[in-house]
Amino acid sequence: MSDNNTSIELIVNEPEEIKEPRFINTYRIGFGEGSFAIDFGRITHIDSTKRQINVVSKIILSADQMQSLILSLIKAAFDYEQKFEKEILPRKNQEEKK
Repeated sequence: MSDNNTSIELIVNEPEEIKEPRFINTYRIGFGEGSFAIDFGRITHIDSTKRQINVVSKIILSADQMQSLILSLIKAAFDYEQKFEKEILPRKNQEEKK
């Protein structure tokens, strides 16, 4: 993104080791002063009292990048709702029912 309305070409490189998407079923978000860490993982059942989480990816974001990610996620969720006619964003009336 640019402030002076100039066009910037983006070249996206995907290393071979990440070209296949990995489905996750858990994540963890942590933060420190000025940054956020997000771990994505897969939780597996070992037995009835034990679970194991294998972290498959970790990202670190600045506070500004986290704000941008949150806004992008909300927009993507809104677009998803419009396209598939399925509500996934929290609604005020849903909060009152809890």
